[in-house]
Amino acid sequence: MDKLRALVGSRGDACTPDSLDLELSNGLFLSGSVAVLAQGGAYKCLDVGGLADVLRTFAYPQTIQQSAFKTLRPPYVELYEDERRYVVLGIYDDKVYMSEWSGIRLCCSWVVDIDVDRYRRSYEALERFLSGEP
Repeated sequence: MDKLRALVGSRGDACTPDSLDLELSNGLFLSGSVAVLAQGGAYKCLDVGGLADVLRTFAYPQTIQQSAFKTLRPPYVELYEDERRYVVLGIYDDKVYMSEWSGIRLCCSWVVDIDVDRYRRSYEALERFLSGEP
């Protein structure tokens, strides 16, 4: 989110967004295919095209069922981390799982509503964005 925030801050245009569909992080939103940065009561907008769909894939995965521990395979996407815990997505047996860890101890694991092919495509697109590739 830091890279997207910096990109919108430097390349975005002043705007008045129609809506703020999805909050990605504090002050950073999606409105359709547009990334919106709120800065002191004003907004900057940048059309990020297909990256918006990628971000929606990972933003709020819905859990389908709780699961016993699974050894997840890459690619991994870290959704959240703080000093006490972290949450990652990964693949096991042709399903996408979300696992929450506290230190080295697994707290919970769930099957989520992301199709494996969509997950892989979204991961590759996110990796290209983060590496600066077109």
